[in-house]
Amino acid sequence: MSDRIAMSSGISLPPLPSMPPITTDTATSNGLLSSNRIQLALMIGTPLVLGTGLCVYYYYHNRDNKRTNSKKIADNETDSADPFKRAMHLKTLGNKHFKDLKYTEAIDCYTKAINECPTDKMEDLSTFYQNRAASYEMLKKYREVVDDCDKAIQLNNRYVKALVRRAKALESLGDTTSALFNITAVCILEQFQNQTNLLTTDRLLREQSKVKAKALFKSRTPRLPSEHFISHYFMSYSNDPILKSCDPKDIVNHLETLRQKQTQSYQTLQEFLLLNGTIEILKGNIESGEKELEKVIALSDCGTDVKVNALIKLGTIKVQEIGREDSFNTALECFDRAVKLDEKNPDIYLHRAQIYLLSERVEEAYKDLELCCQLNDKFASAFAQKLYVQFRCGIRYNDESTVNKALKGFESAIKRFNESSELFSLYAQALMERGDFTKAEEYFTKAIEKDPLDGNLYVHKGILYLNSSNDVDKAVKLLEEAKDADPSCQFAYEMLGSIQVQKGFLADGIDHFDKALDLAQTELDCAHLYSLRDAAEAQEKATKMLGIELPTV
Repeated sequence: MSDRIAMSSGISLPPLPSMPPITTDTATSNGLLSSNRIQLALMIGTPLVLGTGLCVYYYYHNRDNKRTNSKKIADNETDSADPFKRAMHLKTLGNKHFKDLKYTEAIDCYTKAINECPTDKMEDLSTFYQNRAASYEMLKKYREVVDDCDKAIQLNNRYVKALVRRAKALESLGDTTSALFNITAVCILEQFQNQTNLLTTDRLLREQSKVKAKALFKSRTPRLPSEHFISHYFMSYSNDPILKSCDPKDIVNHLETLRQKQTQSYQTLQEFLLLNGTIEILKGNIESGEKELEKVIALSDCGTDVKVNALIKLGTIKVQEIGREDSFNTALECFDRAVKLDEKNPDIYLHRAQIYLLSERVEEAYKDLELCCQLNDKFASAFAQKLYVQFRCGIRYNDESTVNKALKGFESAIKRFNESSELFSLYAQALMERGDFTKAEEYFTKAIEKDPLDGNLYVHKGILYLNSSNDVDKAVKLLEEAKDADPSCQFAYEMLGSIQVQKGFLADGIDHFDKALDLAQTELDCAHLYSLRDAAEAQEKATKMLGIELPTV
C-alpha cells in the first residue's frame, strides 16, 4: 500500500444526481456565466476567464402574435417570401410539437427549418440542429443526436447545450472518453460554476479510470519495486514469518532457494507459497499472488503465524481491487478469520486499520491501532499511525484537547523511537496541517536524515513549501531529489505532473502522470493517476477545440 493511499483522509463525493433533461432553445440565451472562478475537483489546471460569451439569436412571439398566428402555426403555413422567416416559423412549430411530446413531427419541422435557413445565419442553424438533436434524444436515437450536435458545434463551437447533449449521447453509446472531453469543454465555458456538470465530469473520470486501471494491470509485465520499497513493505509487519529466515534485501534469492526445496518438507512448502504470493503482489501480479496466498490458507497443517500473515496480506490487497462492490467486506472477512486464529497478533490490527482509513471509518481505525500498540509496545510504525489518526480525529471533531494530546504523544514517541523516519514524517505532517510550517520543515528534514532513500519524504517536504509559501521552485527541487533518492518514487512523478498542470503545461503534466502510472503498485493507485491524467488530457483537447490558450506561469 502506498504512503499516499495508506494515510488518505479525503472525503468522498456524495451520490451523483442524474442529469436533468435539456429543453429545446426557445426564448433562452446561451450566454456564459460570469461569476467567480473555482477549480474543477479533478481538473487541476488553472480555470479560465472567458468573457461574456456568445449571444444566441432568439425569436419572441408575444401573446397577440400567438393568437393571430395560431392557425398558421397549426396548419404549418406561412405567407412570408423570406426564407429566414419561414425557417423561424418552422422552428416555432417544431418547438410546439416538442412540448406536445410529438417528437417525430418536431424532427420534421426542424429539418425543414434547416433546409429553409440561409447559410449565413450560422447561430440560428446551430440552434435548429441542436433542437433536432433534442428530439432524437427523446426517441433514444443517440447516433443521430451526436451527428446533429456535431453540426451545431461546427457552427458554434461554444454552444453549451449542444456540448452537454453530445456528452450525454456519447456516454449512452459507450464512448466515455469523448463524453468526458465534451463535458470538460462545458465546465470551462461555465467557468467551473455548474455543480451538476462538475459532478458529471468527476463521475466520468472515476468510471473511465477504473476501466483503464484494470486493463493496465492485465497487460503490463509484472516487476519488483525498488529494494527500498520492499524493505518498507516488510517493516509494516512486526511478526512476518518470512523475516525469520531472510533479510528483505535478500528476498529474491531466498525465494529461489525455497522454490528448489519446497518438496523437501511441509514447512518449506508453506514458506515458499507465502513468500511467492507476497512477491507476486509486490510485482503487481495481484491475481497470481492471491492464488498463492489462498493455497497457504487452504493447507490443513499450516502454521498459525503463516496462515494469519497470508490472511492479512490477502485482506489488504482485496480492498484495493477495483470494480468489486464487496471488496471491503471481503477484506474484513479475511481479517475476521485471522483474529479467530490469533487475536494477539498485532499485525492484524495495524493492517485492518488501513482498511478502515480507506473507507473513512476513522474511529474504528484508531481503536485497532491502539490495540496494536498494546499488543506490541515496541512497534514504532503502529505508534506513528495511531498518533496521526488521533490527531485527525481531533481535527475532524474540532477537539483541541485531542489534537494537543496527539502532538505531545508524537514528542514522547520520538524520544522512544528516535530512528523511525515514519514518526518524524507523520509528526511533521500534523504540524503542517496545524500551520506550524517552521517546525514541520524541521521534522521533515530530520525524517529525510533518518531515511535518505525514501523518496516520499522529499515529496512531503515539497508539499510543505507549496502550502506554506507557494514556493514552486523549492518544491520542484525536492521532487527532483525524490527521484534521485528513489527513481521508482511514483508520488514524485504524480506531484510533478500536478504542478505542471497547475502551471498550464498540460502536455508535460500528462507525461509525468504516465511515468507515475508505469510505477504504480496497485489498481487503486492506477485509477487515481488515470483520473488526474485523463482530466488534464480532456482539458487540453477542450481548450484546443474552443480556441483558448491556457495561461502559463
